[in-house]
Amino acid sequence: MSRLPTVFISHGAPTLPIDASMPSAEFASFATRFERPRSILMLSAHWGTAQPVASIAERPETIHDFYGFPRELYEIHYRAPGAPELGKQAATLLTQAGIPSAITEHGPRPRRVGAVASDVPGRRDSGRTAIHTTAS
Repeated sequence: MSRLPTVFISHGAPTLPIDASMPSAEFASFATRFERPRSILMLSAHWGTAQPVASIAERPETIHDFYGFPRELYEIHYRAPGAPELGKQAATLLTQAGIPSAITEHGPRPRRVGAVASDVPGRRDSGRTAIHTTAS
């Protein structure tokens, strides 16, 4: 089994999925350089928790945690399956490293930039860092 690289991709402005002047196409092009992942671990600082929280939802819902943007953004739903075991593993590894963590069943913010198909499982965590995973 080959290993895929670890990459950091900022979600950018909330309007990224609907604004053609933003780099959505570049994200989609970037994704074609790699084989399809079995799962994705997403980190987010958008959840306000005292400790990292790993999501273990089987079918995480989309959380629209922003206000005052075009209606089209609120209609985007990212329906990727969850990867509960990856979320549990992430929380366990954090705890073993001396970083207390917890688990939850919440899901990711909308993303429709073509970088990852919505059927690739994923999980997102929260707190200072949220860990989300998806699986395929």
